[in-house]
Amino acid sequence: MARACGGPVHYADLAREMGVSRWTAYDMMRELAKDGLVAAVYARSDPGYPGRSQVLFSTTEKGARLIESRAEISSTTEEWSKLKQRMLSKFGVALEQKKGFEFFRKELASNSSALFCAAVVAALIVEARRVGLDLVLAGRVLSLADLEAGPLLLVGFVAGSLLVKGLTRKLPSIGSLLERFAKELRSFGGEERQALAGFAREVLGKATSA
Repeated sequence: MARACGGPVHYADLAREMGVSRWTAYDMMRELAKDGLVAAVYARSDPGYPGRSQVLFSTTEKGARLIESRAEISSTTEEWSKLKQRMLSKFGVALEQKKGFEFFRKELASNSSALFCAAVVAALIVEARRVGLDLVLAGRVLSLADLEAGPLLLVGFVAGSLLVKGLTRKLPSIGSLLERFAKELRSFGGEERQALAGFAREVLGKATSA
């Protein structure tokens, strides 16, 4: 509201917007002010708000950063939701055709961190399924690790298992792919790590039930 009107907002206007009493809105603003998220501004009264002075509230820099961070989280969640459905569908086809890295070549070359990481997970799981690796054990590795380390440990476990079988020589630039995967994962926020771990669990579920 402050952005829309270009200045501080009276708590009575906030009350109408939120559907609460004026005093409830005032108490809410005072609590937010204690946390440094809004600031109270006192101004001379006008005919609409009788009394000696009126209390207006505006968003602080700290409050603005919080709003922006929540908007980024919402955007990230929406992006991952769309990406997950598309990649799960493609993973099903790749699994059926037994094509791993070659099937996800376009995604592995993408500048999108989310798309690239999802493609690495999907391609490795297809390769593992194709040669009969124990994906139940891979699922345990993912579930036992914490949120931050889970996807990286999963990818490392599957790539290492393929290496033991001497199969990574047939895979394109596996070293550079794993290096970029680790780098991208370090840049992810908590929501992105959670989304990637959830995608990995669904991919493993599909692979082990196929």
